[in-house]
Amino acid sequence: MHVIPFALVLGATAAATQLFAGCPCPPQAASKHLLISTGSGPASGFVACGYEDARSQVTIRSSELEVFRCDNGTRILAFDALQTADLTDVGADLAVVRVSRWPFGKHWSWVFVPVAETMLGSTSTSPRWKPRLPRPELTDAEVRHFVSVYSAKVRRLGRSYAPDENTVGQLFAAMASGDRKAARLFQSMRRDVNLDGAAGELYAVAVAEYALGRPPN
Repeated sequence: MHVIPFALVLGATAAATQLFAGCPCPPQAASKHLLISTGSGPASGFVACGYEDARSQVTIRSSELEVFRCDNGTRILAFDALQTADLTDVGADLAVVRVSRWPFGKHWSWVFVPVAETMLGSTSTSPRWKPRLPRPELTDAEVRHFVSVYSAKVRRLGRSYAPDENTVGQLFAAMASGDRKAARLFQSMRRDVNLDGAAGELYAVAVAEYALGRPPN
């Protein structure tokens, strides 16, 4: 018979207790599903409530969530269904990392990457975001080839060119890699081509997340 060491059981129990310590979701929360609650009781820490995407021992990935102070029920954060965050209990504090899926992986693979992070502490009344958007794992040759192909289509087709969501994501990744021509093309994308429907929505998200995820020059 396989026996689980007592230390592992104790550690797992402590981790579970830490995740659910503190206060419950307040009456004003849109969702009563408790994601994580920090602190040692109802008068300290924070509680996050919403839709759970994934859970590890210390971090919970969630979308469509709200974060409240336990002491007075003030809502500190609210993410909609299109926004995702990783939540981690740090004592009575709550670390929140906004993450998003972009083609930042090798060979343009779509992966979750951090966009910005904040630490909610005892004096927090609103989040103060720190940029976290990384450089994509793309080679210079991959970026140059994409930019060359995309710019040629823009010159040839102009406003009749309607790029798809993948192209929007790749141009965003090319810009985030530091390519200056990609940055110029991204900034003029709405004028250069026909951005409609889902591609236009993704472009708006990319603009907002680049502003949040990269510090100003």
